[in-house]
Amino acid sequence: MPLDEALHRVATTPRERIRYELTAAVGGHSWGHTAADRPPRLLLDAMERGEEYLAQRVAVELEQFWHTALARHWPGIRARMEGDVAARATVIAQHGIAAAVDDLAPNLEWDDGALNVHLAIPGLPTSHLDADAAIFVPSVFARRATFCGAEPPGAPAPRLPLIVYPVGPNDCLPAGRGGELIGPTRTKLLAELAQPRTTGELAQRVHLSPATVSYHLQILHRAGLVQRTRRSRTVLYQRVMTTHGGQ
Repeated sequence: MPLDEALHRVATTPRERIRYELTAAVGGHSWGHTAADRPPRLLLDAMERGEEYLAQRVAVELEQFWHTALARHWPGIRARMEGDVAARATVIAQHGIAAAVDDLAPNLEWDDGALNVHLAIPGLPTSHLDADAAIFVPSVFARRATFCGAEPPGAPAPRLPLIVYPVGPNDCLPAGRGGELIGPTRTKLLAELAQPRTTGELAQRVHLSPATVSYHLQILHRAGLVQRTRRSRTVLYQRVMTTHGGQ
C-alpha cells in the first residue's frame, strides 16, 4: 500500500474506532486484567481536541517518523520482508502450516490445529480466541512474536487478529555460499526473484542499470541460488527455493 494511502486511512479513521482505541489506551485492553499505564500528557492533550484531530495528528506524526527514520532504509527492509514471506510460503507448500509456524518465533507453536502465542506478560492468564483467519506480518524490529486484535464482540470496525513475527536472518542467503554473496543488493534481487523475471524487469524494479543487475545475477547463478531458463529470445531468472529446518 502506498504511503499516502496508508496515512489517509489513519487520518480518516472512524470516530467510533478512535474512541474504542482510546478507551483501551486509558483503561486497559480487553484481553488483559490490569489497567494500562497512565497515557502521556501529549496524548491526553490531543484527546481533549476530539477524535478527528487525534487521527490527523497521528497521521502527521507517522509521516514525519517515516521520512526521518525509515524512508532511506525502506528498500532493504522491504526486500528482507518479501524474501521472508516467499521463503515461508515455500515451507508451507512443502511441509505444511505447522512446520512454518513453529519456525516463525520461539514463542509461537502450532498445536493440533490451534495457534499458541506465549506472550510472557506477568499476570496475564491463558485466553482463547476463535477466529476464521489471522494476519502474519514479518518485522525487522521484533525479537519475539507479538499479538494484537483480540477484540470482543461488538467492537467497531473489528480487525482480524494480527501476529507480528521477527523476520529470519538473511533467509534468502543459505549458509556456506561464501562471503561474496553477502550484501543488500543481492538480497534485494533474490527477494524480487520469487517469480521469474528478466534482467530488464529486475533493473526497473530495483532501480539499477541492466549491466549491474546482470553482474550480480551471474554471481548468484554460479552459487546455485538462481536458475535461468530461456523462452524464445527471453532469458528468465528465478530464485532457487530453499527450505527451513527438517532437511
